[in-house]
Amino acid sequence: MQIILKADVPNLGDAGDVVDVRRGYANNYLLPKGLAILATGGALKDAQLMARSRARREAGNIATAETQKATLEGSPLTTSVKAGVDGTLYGSVGKRNIAELIEKQHGIIVNYKTIGTDRPIKTTGEHEVPVRLHRDVHATITLVIEGEVDANELAAHKAEQERLAAKKAEADQAAKDAEQAEAEQAAEAEAAAEGEPAEGEPAEGEDA
Repeated sequence: MQIILKADVPNLGDAGDVVDVRRGYANNYLLPKGLAILATGGALKDAQLMARSRARREAGNIATAETQKATLEGSPLTTSVKAGVDGTLYGSVGKRNIAELIEKQHGIIVNYKTIGTDRPIKTTGEHEVPVRLHRDVHATITLVIEGEVDANELAAHKAEQERLAAKKAEADQAAKDAEQAEAEQAAEAEAAAEGEPAEGEPAEGEDA
């Protein structure tokens, strides 16, 4: 049975498509729900007009999505989040947060469900985030997360790093001094060995 869809129907077609379906499916579901009409002569002409209109609208949607893609990929998103000195966030940045950043920084509204992060982001640095702007247009956004570290924690971390650096420098110097002392001892031993008479020869000042 041939019908014309009045609305998008998953796994069947989009509004304006002319499709063949089982009579029972059409009579018991599609037609009563107002999702389709019978493909009569006049309706087919209307479907053609609808299809052309949809094609123009779809072309416009794709063009808009491509423009949005260029904008999003041309400038990174940036945000600051409280974090530890190791770069671990006190919290996380999820899909809703990213969607809000896109709207705030680029004026582009996206459904957070189209953002392809597997799980919330929990570290500072640069992150590549995929987003679907249209079923045929996908973009990859660079998200830069800067950490807001507590001043006292940062000072303590800096002091610890300086302590560790001083300790390492001290250990390196001790190893260097030990190596030099060992080299000097080896040189003295070599010089002493060169000054001893060979076995069986008289020492200097002795008669043969």
